[in-house]
Amino acid sequence: MLWQTRSYAQVVGTTLSGTVTDASGAAVPNAQVSIKNTATAVTRGVTADSVGFYT
Repeated sequence: MLWQTRSYAQVVGTTLSGTVTDASGAAVPNAQVSIKNTATAVTRGVTADSVGFYT
């Protein structure tokens, strides 16, 4: 899985986006993506689109 993040000092949030790929590098359409804040135990999830992209 590849991803990009942006974060700025004194900003409460961030944006996470990327493309889900398999071991061969092919996009994985409609993949479930989740991320967990270990400090708060809050988990957020999204579904990647038809070409594996999520944001």
